[in-house]
Amino acid sequence: MAELKAGDIDAVTDPSVSDIRDEWNWVRPGIEELLAAQPQLTYRPEDVYAKCVNGDAVLWTTDEGFLVTNVLYDEYSKDKIFFIWIAWAKKRGGANGIKHVPFFCTEAKKAGLNKIQFQSKTDAPIDFFTKNGWQVDTIVYTRGL
Repeated sequence: MAELKAGDIDAVTDPSVSDIRDEWNWVRPGIEELLAAQPQLTYRPEDVYAKCVNGDAVLWTTDEGFLVTNVLYDEYSKDKIFFIWIAWAKKRGGANGIKHVPFFCTEAKKAGLNKIQFQSKTDAPIDFFTKNGWQVDTIVYTRGL
């Protein structure tokens, strides 16, 4: 994949923090779509709802889709990590995974966090993200017993 360059992305509207209770009618089907495509994920849509309502996660919405984020703590390095737990786009292939990175980096810094992180089932985004300033720290493989 090629590196993302200025002009490759249409005008970007910053994500907004949203109340999951107000957005649930369209967010839930997006979560269900992700879970159907990735049966190894163990959470339910209701778990996402509960975490957002309880303040343990944040729903961000844009015209293109939504993200759910939370904060992770590395007990060894003491890093506070802005973690993108769930990301869903109405339309694939629009560089949705990268175009809001500057916004989220700013938000994470304002919150006193020092890293931003996400996980993916596939290795497809590796080339794209590493060409756009990310590094691969770890890949997790799982085998049931």
